[in-house]
Amino acid sequence: INKVSDKTEQSVASFNQPIKVRLKYNPSGIKEDYLGAYRYDEISRNWNYVRGKVDKETKAVEFTTMHFSKYTVMEYHRTFSDLSGHWAKDDIEVMASRWVVKGVGGSNFAPEANVTRAEFVSMMVRALGLEYVPDESQKFNDVKPEHWFFKEIMAACQEGIVKGVGNGLFNPQENVTREQIAVMLFRALQKYGKVWELSYAEQEEVLSQYKDKSSISQWAKNEIAAIVKLGLMKGRSSTTVAPSDACTRAESAVLIKRFMEIID
Repeated sequence: INKVSDKTEQSVASFNQPIKVRLKYNPSGIKEDYLGAYRYDEISRNWNYVRGKVDKETKAVEFTTMHFSKYTVMEYHRTFSDLSGHWAKDDIEVMASRWVVKGVGGSNFAPEANVTRAEFVSMMVRALGLEYVPDESQKFNDVKPEHWFFKEIMAACQEGIVKGVGNGLFNPQENVTREQIAVMLFRALQKYGKVWELSYAEQEEVLSQYKDKSSISQWAKNEIAAIVKLGLMKGRSSTTVAPSDACTRAESAVLIKRFMEIID
């Protein structure tokens, strides 16, 4: 309710800028990593996940909104049948509970399958809580409205996080490489002031431990060095960064989890 000059009151349904909401929770008997804020959709009568963060110190879930609605805090735990004994099981399940990663059908996650460019971008968009704003432009010839990844890639493109590969193409079904991932993560983190351009000397210092540093594409050298320095990405081994290698779905989930911890 908002007071106006004649001392009457009027209802406020939406805001001209985001407001922060904090919902307290009782930590007794729950797993805090699986908590999240949910908004009730009056039309579908479903509770929809809202991008936010869990503040374990104050026992509250924080998120921003542009309008009033019904919100609550719930615990959601999603697992997959092919994660038993897998090194990334816990991180994948946490990311699934936050609706950032999804399975590949049935009850499987396929952790060792390579992740595509479309899949990785979709994970990033969900992690950031980005929404596609419809426009008339046709960015890529191979990303069309009927494709499942259309809104996610367009949202990332509108935010300047992703670009195409040239000739009007995005290659959504192509395996994403480690250096492509580094560039996407760098652009997103730059918006939060978490990374910056490194000098040539700084790049060389960070990458000196990798014997394959000369194989890094010039357009990705600063980004890989910055992401490695931040501790977000590590080498494929202690002496190789493997910039052109594909990334697995498990590795992607772990990277996105680290990414969310940094921006939160």
